[in-house]
Amino acid sequence: KATVSVLNWASPLPGRCRLPLLKMDLDSCTSYQVSDSLQHRHHYSQSDKYVLRTNTGTGNGFGASGMMDSIKVLKDAEAGQGDGVEKALMHLLRQLSGCEMKTRLMSYGLCDGLKNVASPPGKISANVDRLVCQSLRQLAVMPPCLVDIVEQGCVELVTEILQKQSDGAAIVSACRALQQMSETWEGRCLLLGIDLPDGLHSKKAKTEEEKDEAAAILGDDAVYEELNEERRKDERAKKVTATLGSIVNNADPRLTLSALRTLANLTTEERGLQFALLEEIVRDVDAALLKYTTDADWVFDAASVDIIHSAVTVIWNIALDNFGKDRATGLPLVPWTLGKLLHTAALYPDKVINVKAAITGAVSALYVRAQTKQTGIVALHDPPIEENGCEVNLTYLLVKLLKQANALYRPVQLAKHHNGADPGIPEQELQYIISVISNSNQSIRLLAELPSARKCLRTLLQNEGFELRRQLFYSTQFEAEFCKDA
Repeated sequence: KATVSVLNWASPLPGRCRLPLLKMDLDSCTSYQVSDSLQHRHHYSQSDKYVLRTNTGTGNGFGASGMMDSIKVLKDAEAGQGDGVEKALMHLLRQLSGCEMKTRLMSYGLCDGLKNVASPPGKISANVDRLVCQSLRQLAVMPPCLVDIVEQGCVELVTEILQKQSDGAAIVSACRALQQMSETWEGRCLLLGIDLPDGLHSKKAKTEEEKDEAAAILGDDAVYEELNEERRKDERAKKVTATLGSIVNNADPRLTLSALRTLANLTTEERGLQFALLEEIVRDVDAALLKYTTDADWVFDAASVDIIHSAVTVIWNIALDNFGKDRATGLPLVPWTLGKLLHTAALYPDKVINVKAAITGAVSALYVRAQTKQTGIVALHDPPIEENGCEVNLTYLLVKLLKQANALYRPVQLAKHHNGADPGIPEQELQYIISVISNSNQSIRLLAELPSARKCLRTLLQNEGFELRRQLFYSTQFEAEFCKDA
């Protein structure tokens, strides 16, 4: 047990000597606790008969009392107004970097405070909205906090900020908050209204007896409440998807990228695909990609590469759905949009491998449909452009990409034959290279089912080595046709 000692002294008082200390009234003294045990030190508690620090507004935001003071300022403040609100939000935002602080602030009622100060229409404060969205983005890192964020209506708050704000920084912060919420499986389920397993990151699951008891008390109201809850989930998912679709063509590349990444995350779920199809997201994304088909310099701009990769990933996800294939087929995605982007990317064998992987993946998903395969032999340019004596079309580009990816993968094959030596290729880039090989191979095999495309492939492969032809058509119905010199 730690030894605790109490030291008493008096501050100098005007006109009074300090020597006769013991004769002074103890009320003029200040008590401090000194201990080797951390639990006996700052902060002081009334239970130990030590005076608590007085409330000084938002203070410095540190410690339990400082955080509670800041949240009290948010709860008592007028929405969107006052320098004290911004100061309190900045104090709290500093605290949200740690996991323990996130859960503690949520238990203090942070979400209620954030909802209270978010600017209503007519009283728009860009700084307050920006800080609110940054705080929600920090909280959304932890799934348990994300559950509370959704249950307390903060998702609707963020979408309202996206719709009403005109300040660029506030809008980007709101969109990035939604993006962070969609990064995890739990977040996507909550945004899209997919039920999580009972008790996962939420309150303790009710037993069957508790559910039956609650249903008996509520009676018919329980049915109406359940229907209303499902309706609220549908409205939330629809509003989030529609809002994101409305900003993918924004002039701010930060906002466009964040919206596309969020949509790419949401469309990995079947319910997300359904809402994306209902809101015609594929049309918005195609419009966002079109402006890059006439700009060959996007390869050298990191922001443009990220935007194109995210946009094509959305198309790829949608194209994996049967209804999504129908919607995409009615647009100029193939061959024009994706084909021209692929033509630009193919000019640089060792660049934008991630974009090549996404485009070839989307093409392979779309070419499952017979009516789409005809676009594989259509000239991409008017008038037609030739390279190496061949007309530039998707079939030509897919073969070219496959050859480039094989060349990039060659060091990995050599390293395997030399006792697993390091090929010097980053793991993520290596995965993209493998994806290009797999997706290009699949696309070419699907195209080969079209007689006119096989004729084009015979012309393209007539001077290629047997290894490439075998890679493409081994164990397929076209093996004998393309691998005669086996």
